[in-house]
Amino acid sequence: TNQILTDLGCEVKQINNEFLINNEFPREIEPIEENLKDLIMEVWQGKYDVGFAHDTDADRLAIIGENGECYPEDVGLALITEYFLNNLKNNKGEIYFVTNIASSLMFEAIAEKHNVHVIRTPIGERFLTEKMDSLIQEKNSITEEIVVFGGEGSCGGVMFPQFNKARDGILATVKIVELLVDSGEKISKLVSKLPRYFSHREKIMIKRKNIKSIIEQVKKELIDEGEIVNHINMDLKFGKEKEWFILIHPSNTEPIIRVISEARRKSLARIYCEATTELVKLIISKL
Repeated sequence: TNQILTDLGCEVKQINNEFLINNEFPREIEPIEENLKDLIMEVWQGKYDVGFAHDTDADRLAIIGENGECYPEDVGLALITEYFLNNLKNNKGEIYFVTNIASSLMFEAIAEKHNVHVIRTPIGERFLTEKMDSLIQEKNSITEEIVVFGGEGSCGGVMFPQFNKARDGILATVKIVELLVDSGEKISKLVSKLPRYFSHREKIMIKRKNIKSIIEQVKKELIDEGEIVNHINMDLKFGKEKEWFILIHPSNTEPIIRVISEARRKSLARIYCEATTELVKLIISKL
């Protein structure tokens, strides 16, 4: 990333890159706000235009605004999506944006403005890749022109299948810089123009052998309470279209269940998430 941005004419300062010497990552790997305090301070005190952070394989991207604000990872993908669609000229075919069920509702809001189809997949990069490939093959077989792109909002990496069929945090970084140059606006101003949603997250420790029974019992309880629940693989999702959602997602790598909520108001996102977390904990205690 440093080399590409330098070649593009950016003034770049790197921090936390000592792993090139001692083969160890100098901070917690996940590029989330609590792990990026030094970068946030560097951007703010140094009066930089923007800060970027990756994980070890650079498929994730976190963005720090010139004001020191660390934006949710959905924001980077949303900025790129809006920018790409605004500059898509002379397109005569259908446009498809592919993302997973955990990504923000702001993608539907952006897509509606541009007459774009949003397709949601289960969580996992391979599901996005498979869906993009199937769309391209299906439309090519009937000689329809289409545009397909997407990404997982929860990681910030963008996917343009004609360029790279994987989440690409480096490409996302370059596209954000391109947007900053073309618009002449500060990153905070660009973010302020996006549809506004707030998210909240909780996690619950579990015994892995109980996952299936936990999910089934939670689903039954939610349905009994009148919720319309989508059961996708081991995930449960429910909510109100364009307004809010809650996702219950057992981790594939850790003995935890993540509860993720999003709503138009920060307080509602927190309340929905905490209430659902308590419900899951109650059900676990009875098993």
